[in-house]
Parts: sequence; C-alpha cells; structure tokens
Amino acid sequence: MNKRFTYFLVRGLVFIPGLFPKWSIKILPKVTFWILCHVIKYRKSIIQENLNRCFPSQNIEKITTQYYRFLSMVTIEPFFTLKLSEDYLKSRVYGEYSEIVKAGEEGKNAITLLGHMGNWEWLSAVAPLYVTPFQVVCIYKKMSNPFMEKYINKARSKYGAICVEMKELPRFLMKARKGISKPILISFISDQIPSHNNTAVVPFFGTDMFFFEGFQKVAKKIEAKVFYLDSEVTPKGDYIYRSKLLHDFSIEPTYDELTLKFVQHLEKNIVNQPYNWLWSHRRWKRLPK
Repeated sequence: MNKRFTYFLVRGLVFIPGLFPKWSIKILPKVTFWILCHVIKYRKSIIQENLNRCFPSQNIEKITTQYYRFLSMVTIEPFFTLKLSEDYLKSRVYGEYSEIVKAGEEGKNAITLLGHMGNWEWLSAVAPLYVTPFQVVCIYKKMSNPFMEKYINKARSKYGAICVEMKELPRFLMKARKGISKPILISFISDQIPSHNNTAVVPFFGTDMFFFEGFQKVAKKIEAKVFYLDSEVTPKGDYIYRSKLLHDFSIEPTYDELTLKFVQHLEKNIVNQPYNWLWSHRRWKRLPK
C-alpha cells in the first residue's frame, strides 16, 4: 500500500473515536470482533498455526474466537485513551505494584518486562498513577507511520510517562542522570521479534527462539530491580497486572540468565490464559540455525 495513502488513512482513523460518545468504547470492539472473526477472518491461518504449535491438544477454534475478541479490544481501546478520564482508565487497568513502589521509595531504579498481553498501551498511560515514586519511561520501536507514532506516544505520556525510541535510550540515560531527580522505571515490551541475530536464544514453547536481551545491559548499568508484569484479562474485559521480582542488580551484578527467566514467566502467563497474547504475528518465522 502506498505510504502516503497509509499515512492519511491512519490519520483519519485516529479521529474516528472522537466522533463517538464514550460509551461506544464497549460497542466498537464488538463490531470489530464480528468483522475480524466472521467477515474477513483476519490472519486466521497464522493464528491457528501458532496456536496448534503451542496448544496441540486444546480446542483451537474456541481459543481463536476468544483471541479475536481480545484483539478487537486492544485494537480499538487505545484510540480512546486521550478522551477517557483518569478514573475510568484506573477502573479498567489495575493490579499489584506494591513491590515496585517500595523499590522506588527506597530510591532504586526499576525495569518492568512484559509481553504483548492485556492492554499494554493503557498500562503505559496509567503506570505513572500507580508508581508515583518513579519517573516512568516507555521504550518503543520506531513506527513506519510518523503520525501514528506521534499519536500513540501522546496517549502513552498522558499522565507523565516519557517515551524514548529504543536506539535513543543510551543518550537518554546519560541526560537523565542530571535532569531527573526521581528513580527511573523503564518499561520494555520484550517479546517482539529481534531484527538481527545478535540476541539471546531461549526455548519458548519447545522451540529455540530469538529474544531481545538489551534490557539486561540497561538493568546492570542503572542497578535496577527487574520485574515481570503478569497479565490477566477479566471476564468483564478489565486488565490486571501483577509484578513479580526477577532480579536485583543493585545486590548481585550478574545477568543470571535474566532473559530466560523472562521467557519462562511469559510462557507460563500465556498458558494460564492462552488467548491473551498476539497470535496473529508470525512469531516463529525466523528461527536460530
């Protein structure tokens, strides 16, 4: 598709939620689900190929339907972020962060690791409201559509988070030492496919896979406590995150197979709620030799 056309198409779609009342945030995902699941059957072969790889003995059709419902929610809801109230967002995204908050009150930096689970965009927006001792920093990968990138980052930073492009992180950390008085909490979504092979190779659902490991170097550099954010989607469609400590670099400055720990937690999280992950991506398209 022509890049110029895509740019203006996305720009138009961004403003669509503004034409609807707030209560339509419950209706539009249902309409989107019907279109994705029953009309265009969006990437159904990819979704079911991935599910069969990981859950060969389960009801794949049922999980596929549940996944389309989840995908519809996390596709539509982030476009409403800027018009939704703080109370509403906190009623939809909440969890257990006491151990993270305690680290910030002690003056320690922190890193949170999560996969594409729950509503990670809303989590990025509301995180500063829950972990007030920190300056929250969201790491993102540069998008091909600059307008979409600007809009998404504006939503992510609604309550004070700073959005930093992945390649700019080293420069940001150098400036942060002088310009930020609070401890820093850096959030990484770490289940994306790395663009090169100079990464960790870790077993994931029985297959060796490439995973990012750069967060290990960052954690060691800033002596951070590292947490995994376990995700759950409730029957009502709310999103719960619970923090689990993986490592404390301020105590023991070693990697301790941190990437492996992250992937093990991620896999367990997916097994507990199979539809709560992005199955429509070709996650197994490039494997280590």
